[in-house]
Amino acid sequence: MDLSQALLSSLFRQLFRHPACRRRASTTATTALRSRPREGPSVPRFSLHHPPRRRLHTSPALRVVSDTGWLPRDKLPAVDLTEEFNRVPLVTAASLQKRRERPRMVKMLVRDYIDDALYNPNYGYFSKEAVIFNTVQPFDFNRLKNDAAFTHAFARQYRDFEDKLDEESPNELRQLWHTPTELFRPFYGEALARYLYENYVIDLYPEYDLVVYEMGAGNGTLMVNMLDWLRENVPEVYVRTQFKIVEISKRMVEQQMRAVERSGHVAHVEVINRSVFEFDTYVANPCYFLALEVFDNFAHDMIRYDLETQQPLQGYLLIDREGDFHEFFTRELEPRTRRYLELRRRIDNPAHDRAFGNVIARSFADTIRNGGLWSRLKWAMRRRVWFSENLSAPEFIPTKAMEFLELLNSRFPHHRLLMSDFNQLPDAIEGINAPVVQTRYRRDTIAVKQLFVHQGYFDILFPTDFVELAKMYELLSGKFARVETHEKFMRSWAELAHTTTRSKENPLLTWYQNAMSSPWLPQRPLALASLGFAAGILVTITLQLLLLHPNDQYTNRQYPYTYPHGEVDEEDDDERGKITLKRADTNASIASRRSSLAFVPIALRNFVSGGGGGSSSISGGEVGKGTEDIKNGIEGCIGNTPLVRIRSLSEYLGCEVLAKAEFLNPGGSPKDRVALSIILKAEQDGKLRPFSGDKVFEGTVGSTGVSLAHICRARGYLAHICMPSDQSAEKSSLLLKLGAEVERVSPASIVDPRQFVNLAKSRARTLTLSSSLSRGFFADQFENEANWRAHFESTGPEIYRQCGGRLDAFVAGAGTGGTISGVVKYLKPRIPNLTAVLADPQGSGLLNKVKYGVMFNELTEREGTRRRAQVDTIVEGIGINRVTANFEAGRTLLDDAIRVTDEEACLMARYLVEQDGLFVGSSSAVNCVAAVKLVKERGWENSGKRIVTILCDSGSRHLSKFWAQVGDIGGNWDTTIEQILQAGAKEP
Repeated sequence: MDLSQALLSSLFRQLFRHPACRRRASTTATTALRSRPREGPSVPRFSLHHPPRRRLHTSPALRVVSDTGWLPRDKLPAVDLTEEFNRVPLVTAASLQKRRERPRMVKMLVRDYIDDALYNPNYGYFSKEAVIFNTVQPFDFNRLKNDAAFTHAFARQYRDFEDKLDEESPNELRQLWHTPTELFRPFYGEALARYLYENYVIDLYPEYDLVVYEMGAGNGTLMVNMLDWLRENVPEVYVRTQFKIVEISKRMVEQQMRAVERSGHVAHVEVINRSVFEFDTYVANPCYFLALEVFDNFAHDMIRYDLETQQPLQGYLLIDREGDFHEFFTRELEPRTRRYLELRRRIDNPAHDRAFGNVIARSFADTIRNGGLWSRLKWAMRRRVWFSENLSAPEFIPTKAMEFLELLNSRFPHHRLLMSDFNQLPDAIEGINAPVVQTRYRRDTIAVKQLFVHQGYFDILFPTDFVELAKMYELLSGKFARVETHEKFMRSWAELAHTTTRSKENPLLTWYQNAMSSPWLPQRPLALASLGFAAGILVTITLQLLLLHPNDQYTNRQYPYTYPHGEVDEEDDDERGKITLKRADTNASIASRRSSLAFVPIALRNFVSGGGGGSSSISGGEVGKGTEDIKNGIEGCIGNTPLVRIRSLSEYLGCEVLAKAEFLNPGGSPKDRVALSIILKAEQDGKLRPFSGDKVFEGTVGSTGVSLAHICRARGYLAHICMPSDQSAEKSSLLLKLGAEVERVSPASIVDPRQFVNLAKSRARTLTLSSSLSRGFFADQFENEANWRAHFESTGPEIYRQCGGRLDAFVAGAGTGGTISGVVKYLKPRIPNLTAVLADPQGSGLLNKVKYGVMFNELTEREGTRRRAQVDTIVEGIGINRVTANFEAGRTLLDDAIRVTDEEACLMARYLVEQDGLFVGSSSAVNCVAAVKLVKERGWENSGKRIVTILCDSGSRHLSKFWAQVGDIGGNWDTTIEQILQAGAKEP
């Protein structure tokens, strides 16, 4: 909000009554820069000095421009403080923890200033000033007329709450704010409890307890509401629940302990009074980590860019002897800043690139426009930077958030993170990703335009770039992130009937749409930080969670194990208890949830409540009549493939051999999952535009090309497929029938520019450069990590759920490596004793890579003894003689590799038709041979162990090549396992 000079003056006069705020002099400085040679021990430092924003200037030497006593910053005298900057000590927020007075005559990084201002135990904002609103009784939304009635009811309670505080201790500077947890209690907490519970029973129950860490728990309301729900609805899980709060504020800890005692959850709660960054305990078991509305207060580093070189400069703050603040910049980046920038270079974030370009252009234009002829001359000289105008506007980078993600990975390696925060904020100061700096005075919220303010009296909160955060998380941990809006999350997990007014408006959803539609009261606007939550976005980052995309096309991939709509009951019997789950009734809001991309196959329950709401029952009942199960297009048919018991192999081995029937995907292979994942990721990143006529290029032996052709047609793209000429004719014929362009090339080494993958990449680049209308996109299935992530997000969770979490071995081949890497990365953390085995056909070098760490066996596969192009096997789709990024993603998790010859594969394909009626392709046959060999080699016969493999292709794709060698089956049933194993006795 805009403020008059008089209001600011009144506010700061109040601040001056505190001893730490008093001033005796009025010396400050405007811009002063000193340039030194870049070589040698000294580093150029650039300073931008700010006037004191909390002091009245009374020196007779200064001209007072109004009766408020304020002096405009451009009227202040210039002083060069470079020598003082070099002389004073460098301090950190940690070194100031025991100080009771705000520091002077020191310098610090900007992030340390923010940390100190917010979290210092003696004068920090959260330690000293912040008070969180809580309601006397939950709002009865069903009795309220509409959203406006709720707004006024909230305003009354807010006013009454502060009136009561003033009766006890009047305070014009009270920093009072609210959270959605308090406004919508207990329903907000119950929604999160459902989400955690349903993921817990799938992933961790009954092997592990439900352990929840909450950082910055406020009044403890969320903890109480979640534990209340667990105790009432699933007592068998409640008794195994541990809720641990990590809280930096001693005052908040006292409030949280009182809440625990009142609620009767003492035996289930531990409050740890320390900063999460001081957490030194290693938590080996899986846990959930809640970080709600805390990322916005994580300290950021400030950098500016040299407009001549566009190189970043590190921001420092000098606090002089009068307590005034002065910015300084150095070309030497602090290690954490340098690490963040290095990581960010590996992230494709078009939004940041645009913001960076805008701020550079704007800063240059301001220099030319505002500086007159002299500024033009300075710019034209292009010498060493002497003037602050040659620096860009600031950028604030979330180095503390990066540190937090690294801490999670090191201290909580098996965590699942659920966090929510702002994605944009109104009234921010200047800069990229700039914060809002605000305080409250006489119940009005005041936003200022400067970062450096009196420590402890101002909230400093940053927006969160969720795209960058999620990609950073994936880069640091290899785990996955998905971004969801607050509304979408609540539609799936909250009982919306409880927060619906008589007019059918639902404040739980409408209050958190965007900042512009925040509810404002007519007399006393509640312009508090939490109302900024109207722009909030929820991000869920978990070990098993599925995807990163924020588009509403991913509604049905919102949470692990989600069916598009209808649901079946699922029971998990265990000696520790029995849990029966069902999907809640859904009658309204279904139409608003697009179900086209149901990558994740299973949902125990997906609360989508509208109008009449849904049942909160956790047991009993069936899905009612009329529950829709409609797939929106071909994309909705991908995934959810059955797990089939291969009876003949199971009976012969005395083990349970199960196969994931991936050939039942609409495109006939698991590559459907990969193709969809790659296309959607490209759309999210702006590399493809649906129904634009953009062209997708890929080099493939067939299956990925078929899947891409399906998806491209469904989403308005053209497909251009480059494939080796020795692949089966039916694949290229099918591609042509699907409208794809097919370019068949001679088999060649990967180092040859005419190799089919290299050619596809070249074709995409050429189209993009030559056309202004359509783009060329190279899918890059071998190196694009959306490949293995698709299987981590879908195939792995499906197998785990379908097996009830009980399997002993997983066997699969590798072409790109995406399937085996994604599945194993998902299963291994959940089943530590799982044996993961690569099935490798003859002619492939991956077995040697797994067993010996090299691609070629030195004794039998020397240079010149075999061809490097994959033409020495009739098996298609798996086997390769180079290492790909997708294979490397999971290679270290593989326990063994088994070689399968062409003859073994042909006999197994015949055997499966004769004994089980399964008509499979070459890759599927290789996987089944490897499963049999694994049992034999490890002596697992008659052990009852469960082995899962992949039936990745149907024989219909291999008629002209693989099945031509297998031959017709006729009326025979004479192929045996012994024949298959004997055929492999002599490896080629």
